[in-house]
Parts: sequence; C-alpha cells; structure tokens
Amino acid sequence: MNIDANKEALDAFGSIIVDMMKDYALDEFEYLRTTQRGIDPLVGGLQKEVSALPDAIQEVIRDCIINSISTGIYGFLSKLFELHYHGHDAVAKVLINNVDIMSVSDGINTEYSSSTGWDSRFSKYPTNEDVLKKYAVKHSLKLHELLNC
Repeated sequence: MNIDANKEALDAFGSIIVDMMKDYALDEFEYLRTTQRGIDPLVGGLQKEVSALPDAIQEVIRDCIINSISTGIYGFLSKLFELHYHGHDAVAKVLINNVDIMSVSDGINTEYSSSTGWDSRFSKYPTNEDVLKKYAVKHSLKLHELLNC
C-alpha cells in the first residue's frame, strides 16, 4: 500500500471519529441551547433549562463537553493502540479502504489531538487544546501546568 493511500485511510477514519463522536455531540448541545427550531418534546425540559442559562455559562458548559469528548476519544484510541500493540489484532483491527489503519499509524491515539491532527483539521468546533489555552490565559496558568496536574 502506498503512503498516500495510508494517509487517506487514516484521515477517513479520523474524519468519522471527529464527525460522529465530537461534532455530532456538540451539535446536539447547540440544539439544546437554542430553541430556534422549537422545543423538542423529548428533551424540552432540558432544552428550556440550558437555553435559559446565561451565554457565558453555556460557553463554559460547551468547553467542558469539548474537554470530556476529547478525553474520551483519546482514551478510546489509546485502548485500540494498546490492543494492537499487544497483538490483539482480532479486537483492534480497523480497516478503511482495505488499509489496516492500526498498522500504518505510529500511534493512533496521537492522530486525533496533535497540532495537525484530526481534531484541528476536521472539527467545526474549537480543539481541546484551544479550550485549555483559553482558560490558562484567563487564569494566568501555563498550559504545561494544566496538562501535568
């Protein structure tokens, strides 16, 4: 398999991860915080509560969701990497366009959150790193202090 095909397969997987695990969840939060489309009878109570919160609180909640989702995605990808690394390919084999992406990535868990990773390239929402930096600046903390706690 050539390098371009490997990269395309990794990016296709990353796009799916970002679209369905991060953006889909954050789209739901955006739906909850706005009632422009009308109140959904199944989530109406929650929608009323969230949309009534001040915008600044809604933004903090959204940033917490971004952090939580990013942490979950990293954990999921780390587990896939661990299973693959320890020879459990039957459990951790992921084929995209007939490419075993676990075999072509140096560390599938780092593909998501690096500065040029899937999150920064495919998500329509801020990256977790951007969120953490925003609060580090706001509270005069250095990012490495946040990440080392």
